[in-house]
Amino acid sequence: MLSICSNGARRGGLPSAARFKSRFKTLIDQYELREQIFAHTLRKKEMEVQANMTRFENEKKAAEQEVARSRDLRVQVATFSQTETELRSQLNV
Repeated sequence: MLSICSNGARRGGLPSAARFKSRFKTLIDQYELREQIFAHTLRKKEMEVQANMTRFENEKKAAEQEVARSRDLRVQVATFSQTETELRSQLNV
């Protein structure tokens, strides 16, 4: 059983000011650690967003190139069809 001494401290324990200081320091350390974790988490999320934006831009460029290639092939097929039609008409003459 603990009893209070004349100076306000408990026998076998820290004085209340020292105990408060210790608990407050622990609280501040935990807060600082939580802030560091939050900063690291935020940085990680920012990097994920940046990676996804880069991936999106790459996919967008690839899609645009595919559309352009498709357009070129469509023009080429139309030209071939027209040439074939002209050659067939020349054979039938």
